[in-house]
Amino acid sequence: MSIVLTSCSSEGSDVLILPSECRLKVVLKDSVPYAEFFYTDWGAPDRIELADPRTGQWEYLFYYDQDKRLTALLTGLVSPDDTAIWTLEKYVYENDVIVSDTLFREEDLANGGGNYFRTGKYSYDTHKRIIEYSLVEAIDDHKDTLRYLYQPEDPFVNNHSILGGNKELMFVNRDYNKTNQGVVATNELGYPTKFSTSYAFLGINILAANYDCR
Repeated sequence: MSIVLTSCSSEGSDVLILPSECRLKVVLKDSVPYAEFFYTDWGAPDRIELADPRTGQWEYLFYYDQDKRLTALLTGLVSPDDTAIWTLEKYVYENDVIVSDTLFREEDLANGGGNYFRTGKYSYDTHKRIIEYSLVEAIDDHKDTLRYLYQPEDPFVNNHSILGGNKELMFVNRDYNKTNQGVVATNELGYPTKFSTSYAFLGINILAANYDCR
């Protein structure tokens, strides 16, 4: 199955990252690389590839528009020939802020995308962190509202969490913390490299990580 979206290449040298910043690169499992993060030329996540992808162990593709805004997140199995889609989440903007989304499953996309699984609306605080997500499921019209609380600090300044203040990674994982729980080791710049209990990023449980620091 194929869909028409534009994904941005991670190749290029004009990466907008300060010398003191680190971005998550390789997730380890039992000292063996488990997942690798790739980025666009401007430093946004492009894709997450697994060493052993399979059903239930999904990979991710990030899509952007010409203004470098995140427009969709695809969860599935990625190969050079085709992409097996599990879900596709599309985002809608107002004034350069994501205000709503629509989640499609593979079977929804198979019939041309006329059906969808869930829609949702976002609310933010003054630091542009998600504080409320209200969703409606299409199948049974089930409604729910998820709320989030944070410390008052700006999450995009001097952030040494595993996500390093990356606004797209923080958005999709609903995590705007500047530090992480259960850290037992860090690199020389203070980013966590080992955890006593796993850090959950989407469907990936992380106990150890390496970074690309520039």
